[in-house]
Amino acid sequence: MGVNVWGLAAAEDVYDCGGSSTLHQQTLDSTFSHLKAAGVDVVRFFAFQSYAINSSGQRDWKALDRVFASAQANGIHLIPALGNNWVDCDYWPLSLYPNGGQRKDITGWYVDGYKSPYDGYLTSYRQWVTDVVDRYSGHPSLAAWELINEPRANTTVMSNFITDAVQLVKAQDPVTPISIGSIGHGEPGFYGDEYRMQNALPGVGWATVHDYRTDDPLPVEVATDLAYAAQLGKPLFVGEMGRDGVFDQTKIAMYRAKMQAAFQAGAVGYLLWAYKDDQPSGNGYDFGYTSPVMALFSEF
Repeated sequence: MGVNVWGLAAAEDVYDCGGSSTLHQQTLDSTFSHLKAAGVDVVRFFAFQSYAINSSGQRDWKALDRVFASAQANGIHLIPALGNNWVDCDYWPLSLYPNGGQRKDITGWYVDGYKSPYDGYLTSYRQWVTDVVDRYSGHPSLAAWELINEPRANTTVMSNFITDAVQLVKAQDPVTPISIGSIGHGEPGFYGDEYRMQNALPGVGWATVHDYRTDDPLPVEVATDLAYAAQLGKPLFVGEMGRDGVFDQTKIAMYRAKMQAAFQAGAVGYLLWAYKDDQPSGNGYDFGYTSPVMALFSEF
């Protein structure tokens, strides 16, 4: 059981991607303590190259180091997402995209754009994967690596990208499970049986699905992907699930029903979107430590 805290590594002394949270590193222990007390085991967060570049434009690991150290101290495990299909926060500096995020070129970037420095970065995605995995391989708080948040491209391009990225991770860390990070069945590169094919690639350990489209307890996309994962003999976790609106009893009951249905159908984990310690009561998709949704974790 867990949550997404996507801006967990945002820090004024390294990179503070706007809108992530005001928690930063000074309150990491408070965040993890609140989550642990509620029954949270795992936190998924964005570990993009941007969070390891300081204001002087130099590689700086202090923010990510603090995330891993605080997670370990509080008994929380981490799933770092190493890149983003969406430009949001996956660029440096903040002034590069003053009008907000854009989507990566779903053909060019996945073909060869990821092999060279891009969007103001010091190194390519390939080199970033090598560097970050080498640094945190074997860390006690590490649960899994995630290649990209919600990737999408045509079938062959996506397969080639996944194969290359998995090999890079495995070269530095042959033990820790790897997930692709896909939304799931029904996205470019993952239509129909393509989802099973991509997750069947060597080295992909955990399958994922994101659930935003319907309030049904077990949407057809989630059920289909669970069936594919079962055929492959691979565990599947719901990497993101959330709904806009007030966290009233109707919304919480819907969350509970979704979790129950997913676990009954074979899911091994469930991560809600999204926790923000500086918004205790919560609103929209976001919730904090005093939100009534926090009571759900202890039920599973």
